[in-house]
Amino acid sequence: CANPGHDASVLNAKVFAGGDLVLTLDGTGMATVWRAADATRVATFRLPEVSDADAVPGGRNVVAAGWDYSFIWHSSGGTRCDLATSLQGMWVAMFPDGERVFVVGAEHERMWTGSIWNAGNCALIHRLGEAWWPAAISTSGDLVAAAVVQGIAIWNTHSGCLLRIVPRSVHAGDEDDDTLAIGFLPQTDLVVAMTSQVAATFDPRTGEEVMSSRSRRGWFQRLAVSPAGDVFATCGPQETVLWEALSGARLLTW
Repeated sequence: CANPGHDASVLNAKVFAGGDLVLTLDGTGMATVWRAADATRVATFRLPEVSDADAVPGGRNVVAAGWDYSFIWHSSGGTRCDLATSLQGMWVAMFPDGERVFVVGAEHERMWTGSIWNAGNCALIHRLGEAWWPAAISTSGDLVAAAVVQGIAIWNTHSGCLLRIVPRSVHAGDEDDDTLAIGFLPQTDLVVAMTSQVAATFDPRTGEEVMSSRSRRGWFQRLAVSPAGDVFATCGPQETVLWEALSGARLLTW
């Protein structure tokens, strides 16, 4: 870009859902939202210690979170509303329709919980219960998942009810192997979960395992799900693997 828009080094950049917006963060706490097509600056915020941010395609709503704040910026009117006083957001995501926001964070230094908020007026819809990062929203928007001490919790987003907790034994190599990533497979809404040693998919409604595969070399660090939901990739220091989501077959290793 001709004008980088930052006075300090850019430390992080995130492409929002849909690929039409980019968020850049610099060392001074300045966050800038750009339109990817023409590098037009959409908004600028001063965000100390940003932990996460997300937006809906088109940038109608942008949600950002960090220590001591979580807020939604409405691009149409250029207004901002806080989700709650001192809501320390660790992970945030917009629902596919852009009308709701899922936040994992702590309010007033209480335990970490999952909560769903109205993206229009920042009103609380559901406080779900204890939750931790990583977390994910299904493509249908009907379910959310988040790591908990016992495994992975699944909630119905419309009622706010806990459907089940899928125990670690379903998706982890052992009880001490923490969940590092969670995602939903589009089309099927199956959950894919990754620990440092195991990648597994399971049915969130029944808790039944669909497939499970273990790393052959080193450990897993990152997970990415394809838009079609038929494959996903894991990577680590020693190998990157493309997996068939339902069978667990290794399609490519490099």
